[in-house]
Amino acid sequence: MKADSLPKRIRLKILFPAMAWLPEKIAYALANLIGWYDWRTKQSERSAIEKALHSIPVFGDRDITLWSRRYYQMMARDTLDCFRMPNFTPGNTNRLIRVNNAEALAAAKAAGNGVIMVISHFGRFFMLGPGLKFSGLEFGMLTTDVDERNPHYDTIGRWYINTKLHNTQLFSRGTWITIGDDHRRIYRALREGEIMLIALDGMESNSSSRILFPFLGGILSLPEGIVRIAATTGAKLVYAATVDHGYGVEINIYGLPDDPRQAMGAAVGILERDIIARPWHWWQWTGLGVLWQTETKQE
Repeated sequence: MKADSLPKRIRLKILFPAMAWLPEKIAYALANLIGWYDWRTKQSERSAIEKALHSIPVFGDRDITLWSRRYYQMMARDTLDCFRMPNFTPGNTNRLIRVNNAEALAAAKAAGNGVIMVISHFGRFFMLGPGLKFSGLEFGMLTTDVDERNPHYDTIGRWYINTKLHNTQLFSRGTWITIGDDHRRIYRALREGEIMLIALDGMESNSSSRILFPFLGGILSLPEGIVRIAATTGAKLVYAATVDHGYGVEINIYGLPDDPRQAMGAAVGILERDIIARPWHWWQWTGLGVLWQTETKQE
């Protein structure tokens, strides 16, 4: 166990599950306190995050230290969300989760070829599950492997991500596919008209086929998979971003162009705009080099 953090097993199996039973404001205030503690104690990880933030040309001399603190507090609230989800209802989340422009998703679904809801590792995006469900929209999802095929998780980490995804799946009757599964299942689900959530900024793809986009003063390199799947199936693309609103979240849904490559470009543009507004919401700072590089390196 690392001396600079709460023991992982106690945190995930005792502390946060107990906090989930507390009144909402008290629970999230405690989560913010845990996030502050993590910010103070996880020095090595924090340094890597702040170094990544400093590397972004468009940020200049803005307050990187404040952003890193807010990052840890947001991540602690996300952990609390996981354990509160099984008790979510339309009644007790009507002020916690707000969905904007759900009609864009409904219109895309009405086209009849399935929908790829493009998401990113931004904000408390797992709240999409209850948000979509309580808006009357069923969905499926493509996620990381959550078993022994994924070497990045230790035993407690694997238990946690399994719990998190199973709790998200409580709000969906759609197909749950992992990246290690037969990818034909994705095409089948879309052809059956499902809404499939797929993250554009995952870091586990081994695809050699990449698409490059201008991003944050450098170049973002993404797998071509979403574009290829949409082109093959005729699925419509929409983008969803989850941003903090007090202790709760707002889920903003955006229609995208019909052309899959143009749609991805538009989604990347929305993500870039959101990161500039709320840099602490993006999860991928610790692995920035996998996805992003300066234009100088690209040359």
